[in-house]
Amino acid sequence: MLDEQPQVIEGAAAIVDSESNGMLSYSIIDSSELYGGQLKSAHRGVALHPNGAVQIEDQIETLQKQAEVRWAMVTYAKVTIESARRATLRQDGEVLSLEVVAPVDVQLEIFEIAQPPNDYDTPNPGAKMIGFTLSLKPSAKETHIRVVLIPGGPDAAGQNFPAMTDWNSSPTSDDSPL
Repeated sequence: MLDEQPQVIEGAAAIVDSESNGMLSYSIIDSSELYGGQLKSAHRGVALHPNGAVQIEDQIETLQKQAEVRWAMVTYAKVTIESARRATLRQDGEVLSLEVVAPVDVQLEIFEIAQPPNDYDTPNPGAKMIGFTLSLKPSAKETHIRVVLIPGGPDAAGQNFPAMTDWNSSPTSDDSPL
């Protein structure tokens, strides 16, 4: 969500890069059009790492005005916020760790969405969003938001989660450049 406004429903997000090899599978979309001219550019990448971790990364450039960005995901899991940048999600005996790798100056929070704001919307019993809000300065270039989801709940500290800009140069399973 950007400046409390939803994405443009009529917008499109084209896949601009995609790769699958033994070390990393990923796709990157250009989601700029979804923000109706509110941002200079917006790209989202999702990568699946060999250890089962999922990395979600947004690269944002703002226009000449400040922007409030909310990064959030919907879940029905029981959420425990462990620290400013880490939470544990539990559901049906499964555990997932969510860690904000970048930026470091955020505070995770839970946004209640079970009861929608409009009477005509269908309630979502048990649903909630976990995320954070970030203020971006005017003309901010290449702000990176990097979140990882790790099955089993281990801490992401010490694990390598390369920036989205480096994904296409990740080694393949035979250690040769792509």
